Amino acid sequence: MRIETTFFRSKVARRIFLLFIVCALVPILVLCLISFREISVQTEHDRQIQLKQSSKAEAMAIYSRLELLSSELQIASTFGKLPNSDNDHFLDVRFDKNFEQADFSQQEKQQLLSGKALLKTVPAHNSKSVSLLMVRLLDPHRPMEGMIIGKIMPDYLWDTGSLPVDVDVCVLNQSGTLLSSCNPNSTVSLTKNKIRNSGYFTWESKDAVYDGAYWTLLLRPGFGCPSWTILLSQDQRNATAPLQQFKTTFPLVALLSLWMVLLLSMKQIRRTLVPLEQLREITQEIGVQNFSARVDVHSGDEFEELGKSVNAMAKRLGRQFDAVKTINKIDQAILAAPNREGIIDALLEYMPRLMPCDLFSITTFDSRTNQAISHLAENTPQGFQRHILKSEYLSLDFQQLEMASDWLFMPDSAGLPRFLFPMQKLGYRSFSIFPITVDGKIFAALVYGEISDHMPDTAELQLCRQVSHQLAAAFANVQLIEALEKLNLGTLTALARAIDAKSTWTAGHSERVTNLAIKIGKKMGLPRKDLQILHRGGLLHDIGKIGTPPEILDKPSVLTPDETTTMQEHVNTGLRILEPVPGLREALPIVAQHHEWFDGSGYPNKLAGNEINLFARIFAVADVYDAMTSDRPYRTGLPKIKAIEVIKQKSGTQLDPDVVHNFLELKEISDIIAEQEFVAADFGI
Repeated sequence: MRIETTFFRSKVARRIFLLFIVCALVPILVLCLISFREISVQTEHDRQIQLKQSSKAEAMAIYSRLELLSSELQIASTFGKLPNSDNDHFLDVRFDKNFEQADFSQQEKQQLLSGKALLKTVPAHNSKSVSLLMVRLLDPHRPMEGMIIGKIMPDYLWDTGSLPVDVDVCVLNQSGTLLSSCNPNSTVSLTKNKIRNSGYFTWESKDAVYDGAYWTLLLRPGFGCPSWTILLSQDQRNATAPLQQFKTTFPLVALLSLWMVLLLSMKQIRRTLVPLEQLREITQEIGVQNFSARVDVHSGDEFEELGKSVNAMAKRLGRQFDAVKTINKIDQAILAAPNREGIIDALLEYMPRLMPCDLFSITTFDSRTNQAISHLAENTPQGFQRHILKSEYLSLDFQQLEMASDWLFMPDSAGLPRFLFPMQKLGYRSFSIFPITVDGKIFAALVYGEISDHMPDTAELQLCRQVSHQLAAAFANVQLIEALEKLNLGTLTALARAIDAKSTWTAGHSERVTNLAIKIGKKMGLPRKDLQILHRGGLLHDIGKIGTPPEILDKPSVLTPDETTTMQEHVNTGLRILEPVPGLREALPIVAQHHEWFDGSGYPNKLAGNEINLFARIFAVADVYDAMTSDRPYRTGLPKIKAIEVIKQKSGTQLDPDVVHNFLELKEISDIIAEQEFVAADFGI
């Protein structure tokens, strides 16, 4: 670079230049001296800390190797051999069945019986060194099966490859026995200076000064042996060599830096600060999850490349963040869905947001009819449109899915499964299929269709696999719920039939009343959960009649007051029977209140109006209708039209008018009324 000097001809220029030298160079020189002193002190301090940290890191590395050795012995105890046949971690591995006769202390035996490894130090044969043995029981619950003993390879355990070449390592046990040493003199100094579990000290040996740092490695909890001390030592001449070199080069660097600052600072400040400010702004936008923000840098250097990288990162983070949010929503939606339809609806709602494609489908298979039902979300100019396609499938299709394991790509029509034929007719050429397995069987398939031959990339495949696993769990959960619900309802139905069987006059009464109550509930728009409560409570509404004497149930004449009281007690009896069952708690009002009257004159608690549970009010209408149309020992059943007329009359007194209205709107009831009106009109009545 050519330096222009013509400005020195001016006295003002020279004066300003000299003033700058006095005002800038002198403070810089003072700052350099102070910095040099601080750097020297800090370097010495950092060197001590680094040596301490290195001793700790080496101790942790040794502990990690011990844990790995313990894991390898555990695997060997299970499979009869080490994980790798050419294992270089043990000098020797053997099995020994004489656990009780082994030379172990009681504490060491307790260590082995707890399922942990035991690290034991033993003198080496024909040598002053020691050998390290690691022992594990083959089965801690059955110690007589024996144990596995591995002789640890020292080169592996004392591996110091991660340390600088001028750092020596020594390892001692709690009794002072030298386990490994590169510099025996350091151990002598350690015994004089060790006062804590870790520390730093210096000593002289052979006209050289050494720095030492040690760390105590606690082995008793994990390996049942006394602690080790890990000692690192370093010659100060080697450690301070960079500092000595720094003393020589620092003044030159400081002078050169001064010139460089003078020549380049003004130009570079603007060139650097402007793009840096732009990058700062976009990082703040990304920090508030505005992943659509972009930076426009044209500096022609690394800042421009960094700007492009930040833009790409923002785009990628935006996609990943959206994918994570969508998958979380899918996970919450499908796991919260009470049935298969809910799972499919949730999936069709969110999957198009997760994976851009031309067609998305969830296809379920019915093994009884060999029918495949595909719920489609098709990408159209108006957005994703849903519809359902039905088709047949062959056992060969299942074989393709089973062989595919977790993904099958069909780029053309060759070998296309039959259940994809309807989608192919819509114009789609390639399909990505993700089988969904429940209880070891293909239950459904996640299908992506493309008009082109597009193949999903690795990230898209990972997302689809994750969703297919979530679907498998959700479908399995729904199947389990359905099986439990069937078992529950089957048990309740059997119990209801057992109750009705106590009297030949009430056979089938509980099931008939329950079915009618559910129809009324559906007419009133009750949700599925409320209908389930009606179902369970209806089947058991007369369970209290278990305690009613048969002579009262089957009495062919009017009951006496005492007999009436006994009969009415079946409500409280049923309530006491079902109260301990948590799953029937919501159905208890049906049992307790289905004989309450809307005007408050019923039993057992004289409740009125909305004080009576809605389920009980619905059930009361169904119960009265079935009771009137069924034969009893003291009368024959009424004609259905007559029973309907009675219910109309009791609306507002015994029965809820709103429930009666919905009862009369039922098709089977309205048909009876219409038929009666037709007959009446035909005869001119």
